[in-house]
Amino acid sequence: MRKTLHVLSCGIFQPELERIFTELKDDLADYEIAVDFIPPGLHVNNDKLGKGIAAGLTSLKEDKILLLYGSMCHPDLAEIVKEYDLIYPEMPNCVEIMLSPARKKELDQGGNIFYMTAGWLKYWHEIFQQEQGWDETDARINFGFYDKIVVLDSGCFDIDEEEMFCFFDYTQIPIEVEPIDLEHFKTVILDLCTKAFAAS
Repeated sequence: MRKTLHVLSCGIFQPELERIFTELKDDLADYEIAVDFIPPGLHVNNDKLGKGIAAGLTSLKEDKILLLYGSMCHPDLAEIVKEYDLIYPEMPNCVEIMLSPARKKELDQGGNIFYMTAGWLKYWHEIFQQEQGWDETDARINFGFYDKIVVLDSGCFDIDEEEMFCFFDYTQIPIEVEPIDLEHFKTVILDLCTKAFAAS
């Protein structure tokens, strides 16, 4: 009988997860992987995110779970998940999960950078305007600390240039697109799956 791992993930990762689980099907052939996603906009509201994670976990209490959030995505993450048989990344956030430490170190030399995945750019209206409630003045104050914004492009979907221009207009911070492959992300996910199954 195949073992089942239930992945509960931030919706930011949906395009990348769908691709890499297809690519990892031979490595994980002995296991059943089930995936659910939590709306990415909840990420900037700790109360809503905490409730969203708790609600997502409630129906999975008897399952082995991989929670795909960074260790610092919620300040009380360890408390929220303590009753569950699960594993989550040690990396603090989605950027560290998707971008190799060596490449991030290189990019960090380019100034004070705000990193976004392509998913963050796709959902920026939901994340910053709807959930954060920032107007253009708020955005320019909060992003004004940064020299530039770097969008990590995994190639899983096309980045909308009009959206990128709208986000620049919203923040007034230069935006660069950084193409990345999924090898680091794939390694992280495979390692987490292996650890989760080993603990079964």
